[in-house]
Amino acid sequence: MKRWWDEDLTALRKSYTYWRNRACTMRRQGRVDAELFDTATRAKRLFHRTVRRHRKQHWEAFLDDSDNVWKAAKYLESQASSAFARVPPIKKASGTGEVATENEEIGEELLRAFFPTPPLCEPEEIPTAYDQLHCEPIFKHEVKAAVFRASPDKAPGRDGIPARVWREVSPVLGDEITLLFVRSLETGKVPKEWKIAKIVPLQKPKRRDYTVANNYRPISLLPTLGKALESLIAERIAYLVEEHGLLPKTHFGAPI
Repeated sequence: MKRWWDEDLTALRKSYTYWRNRACTMRRQGRVDAELFDTATRAKRLFHRTVRRHRKQHWEAFLDDSDNVWKAAKYLESQASSAFARVPPIKKASGTGEVATENEEIGEELLRAFFPTPPLCEPEEIPTAYDQLHCEPIFKHEVKAAVFRASPDKAPGRDGIPARVWREVSPVLGDEITLLFVRSLETGKVPKEWKIAKIVPLQKPKRRDYTVANNYRPISLLPTLGKALESLIAERIAYLVEEHGLLPKTHFGAPI
């Protein structure tokens, strides 16, 4: 199915076929007609250029739709072991040999494998007082830079809003987004929706049995606006760490 095909391409193909057949007939007869061959060559070039343009435009429009991100990845990696393939029935961890076939059961088995119950730990003493570093208020240009720093078509969280949307609406909603970031930093609270991730299971490569939950690894997709706030705060922390020398000289990793 060529979804990028339309009536214009059909007309161009008919024209190209007509002039090509005439040129081939003339050549088989041993006659030379330079004008006819030029016409056939131009029809061929026009047809193939138009095909390439239509395919490119259709692919770009397809990628612009954030709902097609995972489908596009599956097209790019069409092997049976694709990480984006549909999750098959999963063997239950109970050891009885039962298999989870319903989506809800499969999800429970994957979550149990991804996030096992953590061991108990002893509570630590939390210092009651500490020196707080001065932090400048958040400015609108910082928020805009954080929004535009994100990949525009990266898979969004469960709200389904990619970073491209926030880029487009920033001239209109820039003040409101900045105020939201400022309030979040002042109150020390993050909207609950920004902390709920959409978990997508990916197949670990070169595993023989994908009915075992441990042969998958999770990625967590968070709302893009919350990730923009995280990016902004990460830059602030990196600056304060360097400015006040909070890392030892023997530290060679990233500050964040």
